[in-house]
Amino acid sequence: MVTVTLFKQDFKGDIVEPTSVDYPAAIARWAVNSQRKARYVVFPKDAGDISLALEFATSNNIPFSVKCGGHNPSGVSSVKDGVCIDLSRYFNTARVDPEQQLVYVGGGAVWGTVDNATIAHGLATPGGTVNHTGVGGLTLGGGYGWLSGQYGLVIDNLVQATVVIANGSVVVASPTSHPDLFWAIRGGGSNFGIVTEFVLKAYPQRKTVFAGPVIFPPPLIGKVAEAVDKWWAGVGDKEGLMVSLTRGPDRQPAVILILFFNGSEEEGRANFKQFYDIGPVADFAREMPYGQLNSMLNENVGFGRRFYMACDSWGGTSLRSRLLSNAQEMFDRVVMMSANHPKQPTLPPFDIMVGYEFIPLKKVCSVPPDATAFRSRGPQPNIVLLISWDQEEEGEDVHHARAFAQELGKIIDATQERQLQEHENYEYSNYVSDPSPNLNKAQKLWGENYPKLQKIKKEYDPKAVFNQWFPIQPAA
Repeated sequence: MVTVTLFKQDFKGDIVEPTSVDYPAAIARWAVNSQRKARYVVFPKDAGDISLALEFATSNNIPFSVKCGGHNPSGVSSVKDGVCIDLSRYFNTARVDPEQQLVYVGGGAVWGTVDNATIAHGLATPGGTVNHTGVGGLTLGGGYGWLSGQYGLVIDNLVQATVVIANGSVVVASPTSHPDLFWAIRGGGSNFGIVTEFVLKAYPQRKTVFAGPVIFPPPLIGKVAEAVDKWWAGVGDKEGLMVSLTRGPDRQPAVILILFFNGSEEEGRANFKQFYDIGPVADFAREMPYGQLNSMLNENVGFGRRFYMACDSWGGTSLRSRLLSNAQEMFDRVVMMSANHPKQPTLPPFDIMVGYEFIPLKKVCSVPPDATAFRSRGPQPNIVLLISWDQEEEGEDVHHARAFAQELGKIIDATQERQLQEHENYEYSNYVSDPSPNLNKAQKLWGENYPKLQKIKKEYDPKAVFNQWFPIQPAA
């Protein structure tokens, strides 16, 4: 057993306790409702420190969590009265090898660090569409980004990872070293260890891209849907868009399209001409430095608010039929839910967004669903339900947010044209605020890949000490 005295004596990094001046900052998270009051927040300097912190927590039966970017509203990066192993202070690094076109990313890095490091060499790699998201969580859960149309998911570009496993050993996972672990961490989340370094492929990238929001009033939803249908049918790998049903900056209901084209403004506007012909009421799309691409949504999802996220998908062929069949009902509910606080009219209302992600999926679907732990490789775009608010009324607001998300999800599901196949896009786990410990939830998430994950879990974490995010039950 590692005692507190021995731990503090041998740990080379920083240890923050509730009496420390920087304790409030150490437990702060992107989503305020995901914060927990840890007994210790430890900032390791190397893999040895991580192993020591892990041994200290497990040998004393103290709960622990691992924080990289801390960007999930569920609170899995936080722990109450336990040990939070925070990689953000000394592992927020990105080193580029331009000759080999590889980027070596620390386990505590955020995507902004990666984007800025790679583009300095004229390179880029698929990453989060919000650049203060942590590399660790996004990668281990799959990882969609604006460049996924060209290069696939983040995990499809992972060539190696250094992992501290449950017994404190440090192993390298790759196609030739611990290939079973390498398979598992590509979509299996934080179930298998703490990743100290990711090695990702990088690709030549032009310095600027065309991107930004374009806003339409709700009465034009039909024309927007028709244009998206036509565009999606012939979509290329260098583009993408998101359709958001929400309130605009003026708090009026709006259809907001976030456009992306990996080229010049002239090329981008020509590519999206059919949308501009509809007549948006506001156009903020422009040619911007690549390093700003994944920051353009940051303002809408800034730190210090409360968030709830849920994800859905859809078995169907036509976005137009889907949007037209439920658009008015969806808008009516979003407008009603976001008009006033559900219990206290004096409190600020909820902000609600239903977002359809149209990132080309041909490259993603070219990888077989059993090639990695991430098996949700279907042609269905992700649909994210994002609810945010500022003040908490007696701790009940998260329950209101969950109820809102469930109601909106039912509206979406009501237009299902067919049942999704087992290997198709059931649910993107990185968009889920409730990573339930329910076994059925984990089994459904990984489907036919789950038994293999159980076997690998038994090999690398037989006591299931990594158990906060969709925990996998080790094989018997």
